Amino acid sequence: MEKMKRDSRLDFNPRCADRIGHGGFGEVFKEPGTLIGVGSPCVAVKRIFKRQTPSFAIERDSIVREIIIAAELMKEQSELFVEFFGWSEDTHYVYLAMEYVELGDLEASLGSPWNEDDTRLVIRQLLEGLVRMHRQHIAHRDLRPQNIFLVSREPPRAKIGDFGISKRVPADSSTKYDTKYSTGGYCAPEITKNKMGKYTKAVDLWSLGCIMYKMVVGEKLFQDDVHAAYEYDDT
Repeated sequence: MEKMKRDSRLDFNPRCADRIGHGGFGEVFKEPGTLIGVGSPCVAVKRIFKRQTPSFAIERDSIVREIIIAAELMKEQSELFVEFFGWSEDTHYVYLAMEYVELGDLEASLGSPWNEDDTRLVIRQLLEGLVRMHRQHIAHRDLRPQNIFLVSREPPRAKIGDFGISKRVPADSSTKYDTKYSTGGYCAPEITKNKMGKYTKAVDLWSLGCIMYKMVVGEKLFQDDVHAAYEYDDT
């Protein structure tokens, strides 16, 4: 794993002037493709601040995990996942260079309901991506429209991205999926309630079902994860 992390390291210094997104794990900037020597006109660079606090050791583990998983998935099936080019760092930040998707995330295209044929195509693509991930014992754990990127609209083609809290748990491992988190209405009940302290890769399927509902209906199935957990899970 450490070898894969080293192999994907690049030497680049982004300008970070054109911000196109942000979240709890960093900011995303649009950069010229020449920055890392790829043929694409633009790339997306995720910038993650190295907080000088004891908790950053945990955040660093998440960054390393994202690098490793993204690099592995690129070898598996690049048409299903946002392409990962490599990473770099300086004194204050870690930078992840990824494919720039001009149409942005799926959330930006959900202002009105989709027709059933287009929805079916996208859901099938996402299911194929999850099958690839789950075969490698990787759970995405944060599947939502903001982490799905629309490569084309006619015909619709989508890719899974943002593996910041993805996790690999081999079948013979004593490690479990046990982190409790929230994704604003897309989180499976067993994660939110987390009574048993563990769950399975099936949580991604719950999230996918919530995404499909919003695509077809035009609004979220659950406004928050607490509602979903306590309304539909009585364990």
